[in-house]
Amino acid sequence: MPAPSSNWRPLAALLRPMLGRVALFAAVLAAGSALPLAGPQLLRAFIDRAVAGRSPTVLAGIAGAYIAVALAGQALAVAATYGAARLAWAAANELRAELAAHALGQDLSFHGAHPPGELIERVDGDVTALSEFLSSFAPNVVGNGLTLVGVLVVVTLEDWRVGLALLAFAAVAAVVVVRLRNAAVPQAVEERVATAGLLGGIEERLAGADDLRTLGGGGHALRRHGTAAAALYRAADRAARAGARIWVVSMGVFTVGGALSLGLGAWLYRAGSITLGTVYLLFG
Repeated sequence: MPAPSSNWRPLAALLRPMLGRVALFAAVLAAGSALPLAGPQLLRAFIDRAVAGRSPTVLAGIAGAYIAVALAGQALAVAATYGAARLAWAAANELRAELAAHALGQDLSFHGAHPPGELIERVDGDVTALSEFLSSFAPNVVGNGLTLVGVLVVVTLEDWRVGLALLAFAAVAAVVVVRLRNAAVPQAVEERVATAGLLGGIEERLAGADDLRTLGGGGHALRRHGTAAAALYRAADRAARAGARIWVVSMGVFTVGGALSLGLGAWLYRAGSITLGTVYLLFG
């Protein structure tokens, strides 16, 4: 599809009428990002006091606080996901309306080159994919990014050597994951284009079914459909492989980070610099 005109509203303009909901969602997201920092602190306190032989009443109080923090964290996570989905769908509906108006305003040559099935998939399917991305982006990427900053601050306050090591590790991991992400974008775009081409071809052949039967073009139509379906299969396979590489590397990065924090914590504990509870804090 050709690019929209210059007076097309950006996504920020679509979100402007919802600023109140955006502010509330940001507050929920910030609180939900901070709560995961409290859990390991409470477990550190529980372990250290258990090792010191404190009374069961004190330990029970810490355990109760941990359960309350965990429940509050789950509630805020649900609220953040719900708010992100509502905002994403509201913006997506506005975007669908503008895209549809833009497509309907094109001349006949444009509609001759782009069948209705293709336009429907690009207007509705692409916007749905964008909406699903936005609804998961804020709670996951932004929320976890804020948590990561908090983790680095907490760890650095505990021991600057561990904080520096984890900061360097996080920077290297981010570069690796972002490069893999950038390499996967062309495959994802190719899959969306192939999907639109297949659906557009189906719509064309259904609309011209009588003419195809009259002219004996059924076999040709089936071959064209098979070619488009095969192209979509290959594009989807490449996109799935690229996504799988990102997942595998992310899990590997997580494992290496856990091993690094546990190894540093054990080293500092043996040196007498930190307590056993702090070892768990660094790992958790």
